[in-house]
Formats: sequence, C-alpha cells, structure tokens
Amino acid sequence: MAKQGWELSKKSFKYEFRKVEPSNNIIKIDFRTFKNNRNFKDYIALIIYSGWEHISGNKYSGTQYFKTVNESGEDYTFSDIYLKDV
Repeated sequence: MAKQGWELSKKSFKYEFRKVEPSNNIIKIDFRTFKNNRNFKDYIALIIYSGWEHISGNKYSGTQYFKTVNESGEDYTFSDIYLKDV
C-alpha cells in the first residue's frame, strides 16, 4: 500500500491509512507483553534507535506496529527467522 501512496497511520479497532507520496516503507508487527512501563519505554527506544518509527500500540495492547523511517533502518526488528540462526 505504501507504493500506492497509502500509509498506515493508526491501528485501533480498524486500520487507518492516510494519503501520502508513494514510498518503499516497510511495516512490521511485533507482539509483546510488558511487566511495567519502563520495559515498554526501553523496548520502544531500542526500536527507534534501530531506524523504525512506532506507529501504534501501547503497554497493554500487546501488538506493536512499526515502519521504517528511512532506508538506513535495520531490515528487521525481532524475528524468529533471524533468531533461529543465532
């Protein structure tokens, strides 16, 4: 959808998109629960530091949505595909 000029702007009970210039942004979804707010903030900070933008999700939702900020962002966040080879 990003290549067609639609960007995921929010996820609540439905997906919300906004019209933008076409891009090659990638959206990743991660499911994770947190014991406290500090763990959640540290997790988000790590993802942002890796070149991703947090689009939607909170400490309680479990599901977190991210998009690449630019082409220098890491190719993945946390993925079993990459972790199985470690």
